[in-house]
Amino acid sequence: MAIDCKKNDKYSYYNQLRILNSMRVKKISLKEVMEKRRMKSELIDVVNKALSGISSECRVVFRSSCPCCTLCSLHQLVPWVEERRLDGAVYWSEQDEEEYCETGELFVRFFIIKEGLKLGEKIKEILERHGIEVSWDGNYRQVITVKGFK
Repeated sequence: MAIDCKKNDKYSYYNQLRILNSMRVKKISLKEVMEKRRMKSELIDVVNKALSGISSECRVVFRSSCPCCTLCSLHQLVPWVEERRLDGAVYWSEQDEEEYCETGELFVRFFIIKEGLKLGEKIKEILERHGIEVSWDGNYRQVITVKGFK
């Protein structure tokens, strides 16, 4: 089986190798793996569409699939938000997306610069309005976990 490692592919070469290895261990078919991938990709598309309008409701930026990990994402986003005098950001990293492919839970991260902004509540409200199951305890130090469709 050939592994497709195009630059614009959402799944890295490493992630595809993990999928192939899990197929060997769990003895699941390629068709099952592709169906899972399609369903997860569909959910990510819905979350993207749902959150893409958040900047019109709040003075924040939204980025999906930020480069690399949380730290790299913050390194890129914080100066960008400060330069434009925005109130915060909503994002997830490539690492979060790969983890989602493994666990089925996507971590939506956010930070605020303006005190009093109820960004976490707004994100949760928007996602639930789009029929997405969300878990968040209201703690601003915790990520919002997207679990799937309701």
